[in-house]
Amino acid sequence: MAQSATITWAEHAAERTATVPWYITTCVIAITSASIGGVWDISWHKSIGRDTFWTAPHMLIYLCGILAGISCGYLILSSSFGHNAAAQAGSVRMWGFRGPLGAFVCAWGGVAMISSAPFDNWWHAAYGLDVKVLSPPHVLLIFGILVIRIGTLLLIMGQLSHAEGALRTKLHGLMLYTYTFLLVTSFGIFQEFLLRNYMHSALFYMLMTLGSCFFLSALYRISDYRWAGTVVSGLYTALNLLYVWILPLFPAEPKLGPVFQHVTHFVPPDFPILFIVLRNGEYAILKAFAEVEDSPGVPGLNIPGIDIASRMASAHHGSPALPARSAASPASFM
Repeated sequence: MAQSATITWAEHAAERTATVPWYITTCVIAITSASIGGVWDISWHKSIGRDTFWTAPHMLIYLCGILAGISCGYLILSSSFGHNAAAQAGSVRMWGFRGPLGAFVCAWGGVAMISSAPFDNWWHAAYGLDVKVLSPPHVLLIFGILVIRIGTLLLIMGQLSHAEGALRTKLHGLMLYTYTFLLVTSFGIFQEFLLRNYMHSALFYMLMTLGSCFFLSALYRISDYRWAGTVVSGLYTALNLLYVWILPLFPAEPKLGPVFQHVTHFVPPDFPILFIVLRNGEYAILKAFAEVEDSPGVPGLNIPGIDIASRMASAHHGSPALPARSAASPASFM
């Protein structure tokens, strides 16, 4: 009987130690709220216009700053004035307070986000509607969101450094999930230059390449998981597809003119980036030179069976590749 009770107690203790700390869960919920609110807010502006500050998307965005600021502020105060030796041992000292480094970073981000709210409302009252995304209050807001995401990542990595077993697996999954939103931020900051009309310029591809390559390369410095980049890219694509599919399900009507296009439902973001890779089944230019030199039929110029598109997309980026057999095929993929 005593042995059974000991085993039960040990199992409960293992379950408690395998639980993700509450402040990490709160911060992950906060960054998810900001991401959903941000995409919804952009769609709201495209579909309805800026009718009031107190819209549902705005509330979701600023909920991120409130959740992260309050939870990490409480964590800092409890670490500073509490009697938890373990919490104080894993903390840093700053301005007379103690707490995890990630908590201080998240708290600063929360203050920046909350400060941007009245600033943004005053800005619209003084200057009217936005003519660009990167206005001063929006820059402060985006900075706060980015800082909270970095702080959440630091909190997770701090726990991950000494976690084992089931807890380590959970924390690693949360780390990849959080890192996905850093990738979202890198594209969101420059979204004005990532519209379809910019796809005919070099700037579009430069920003896409620098943003994705920098963050995905840095990911492998903090993760030893072989498919970390594939998981993050897959989460990013899945989130975008959900926005594309879900937003048009809800009705919306413009309230601000001029209206150049009739809108009845929320306008979704653009479809995720689609790359078309040309098939290369032969060395065509060398064949042409051979014919010019009256030497047709040179061996070794055909390279059948090499699916370059699948190798590039699937092997390196974790994305599916579909063959286009005719000019109408790409339209059927959409």
